[in-house]
Amino acid sequence: MAGEGGLRVHERWARLRFSIIGALLAAPPPKRALRAALKDLASREWRLPISGAPVRFGFSTIERWFHKSRREQNDLVNVLRRRRREDAGAQASMTAPLRQALIAQYHAHKSWTAQLHHDNLKAMAESRAELRPVPSYATIRRFLAAHGLTKRRALTSRQTQGALVAEARLEVLLQSLEGGRSDPERSRKRFRSCGDLEQAGDKVALSLDVISTDVSNLPLPDHRHRLKARQRSSRCRETAKPEPGTG
Repeated sequence: MAGEGGLRVHERWARLRFSIIGALLAAPPPKRALRAALKDLASREWRLPISGAPVRFGFSTIERWFHKSRREQNDLVNVLRRRRREDAGAQASMTAPLRQALIAQYHAHKSWTAQLHHDNLKAMAESRAELRPVPSYATIRRFLAAHGLTKRRALTSRQTQGALVAEARLEVLLQSLEGGRSDPERSRKRFRSCGDLEQAGDKVALSLDVISTDVSNLPLPDHRHRLKARQRSSRCRETAKPEPGTG
């Protein structure tokens, strides 16, 4: 996210850190005077690059910035930027056996809530050591949401074409999450069968419409006959006069 001057937030933070220790880098104090200089910087107030609020940084923090920038030979500012962790978003507590068990459990029970999945994982971990320790409920919920494994309404006995297509797509997604190779031919057969089902449904609906109408008893200009009948009935209503009341 870019801030003032077109600089990103982490770049503005790197400039603030360099401005704090820049004087020590430009004119390094004597060896025994470095500690006092760092303490003096830690006692000052600085302005946050985002909100402008006053803030103080600890002695050890400023000392780490100073030595990190002094060891850099090329870009003294860029080295002070915040580095993204290599395992960011990986959820290290979700081990491979836990992931496989949770995905298989979701595949069998898509209508379960995250809390129910977490409770059943804890019950399974009592007999399976590879599932221990079971992460917290919040970790399980984040994992399900991050992979699109949200709660789904249980399918009824009415297997519609749209439900079958959605089920086939979800099966392919779950196979990719499990790390296994999805069978393209099997997926094509599932989608082809759904398409055949849709075509068959259209034919059945069409045949029902045709059967429900007795063509032999209807004249060819049936729509004209009905139009004329409606016109005659409307004219009869217009010409009809109310009977005079008896008084």
